[in-house]
Amino acid sequence: MATLYEYYITGDSYNFQPTNSIYGAQTFTPSVSHTILSVKLLLAAPVNNAYTTTVNIYATDANGKPTGSSLASGTLASSTISPLAWYEVSLGAGAALTSGVKYAIVVRISTSNNYLNWRVDHIGATYAGGRFWMSGDSGATWIGLNDPEDVDAMFEDWGSDPAFIPRVMIL
Repeated sequence: MATLYEYYITGDSYNFQPTNSIYGAQTFTPSVSHTILSVKLLLAAPVNNAYTTTVNIYATDANGKPTGSSLASGTLASSTISPLAWYEVSLGAGAALTSGVKYAIVVRISTSNNYLNWRVDHIGATYAGGRFWMSGDSGATWIGLNDPEDVDAMFEDWGSDPAFIPRVMIL
C-alpha cells in the first residue's frame, strides 16, 4: 500500500500549460527516505485532445534545478484527463529518494498543438521544500517563476518505505 509523503495541495490559482518544448517542474524535498511510486497532479484538459502527458522524476543541481537523467518516468493519456481533478501517474518501479535531498517532478506533453492545465499557486505559495521551475527549451535551461511571489504546483508524492520487507507468517 502506497503512503503519501510530500505534497502541496492548497491555493491553486492559475494554470501552467506545458507543451512538448515548454516543461514545468515542481521541486520537492522528502522528509523521509522512500521509493517514489507515483505522483498525483491537479490537472485539467479540454475534451478530445490527443496527446500523452509525460512525468519524470529528476535529481536537482546545486541551484535546485532539474538535472541529469530521469530517475523514474510515467505517462498519462489525455483521453483520461478532462475535468479539473487529481490524476495519478504511475512511475513503474519508481526511484529511491533520500531524505533531505531535493528532487523535481517534470511535466510535459507530446505536442505543441494542444494543452494541459497543471494547477499552480502563484499567490503566496508556501511549500518550503521546493519551488516551481519552467523551461522554454525542452529542459536545457530552467527559470524560477515569481509572480510576484514564489510559485508552487499542486502535487502529491506517493511511495513506499524502502526498508519495508513483507514477512510471511507460518503457522
